[in-house]
Amino acid sequence: MSTTLTRPIRANETRENEPPRGRWKPASLLPDPNYRPDRRHRYCAVLVAGAEATSNMSRNIGDGWIPCKAEDYPEVTGRLSGHSGKGDIVSQGLMLCYMPEEIAQERDEYFRSLGAMTQQDTNSLMAGVDTFGTGGTAKVDTRTSVTRGKPISFSPDSE
Repeated sequence: MSTTLTRPIRANETRENEPPRGRWKPASLLPDPNYRPDRRHRYCAVLVAGAEATSNMSRNIGDGWIPCKAEDYPEVTGRLSGHSGKGDIVSQGLMLCYMPEEIAQERDEYFRSLGAMTQQDTNSLMAGVDTFGTGGTAKVDTRTSVTRGKPISFSPDSE
């Protein structure tokens, strides 16, 4: 007895009914809050190697980052296992914080101007211009050389 297998012909198969696939990206380890146009979000370290990072968190608060409250972000606390939904949002030693958008824009402008000043100073030094008012110019030698140590001579008498 011979049994014949009937398989569908692949040429007749189509993927038109499948939804379009987006670009692959790795899964986020930390839940992202929904977009809010008046705020920027980031996670700030509160634990480093199991110890509290109080100096890091106080610096972040001084820079303008404000801890997010769980009551205001149910979309985040719902994805955290074991989170009560009250208080600050902390996951894996990181606390979700926000900064008002206007302060974030001022901060961006500060760092842009700082970078431009640093680049300008570097260009001036490379050009040999006296940027420090000392009367001298900075001479930068950009030549390189390669040495391989002292030459070794092999003489039959030294053995």
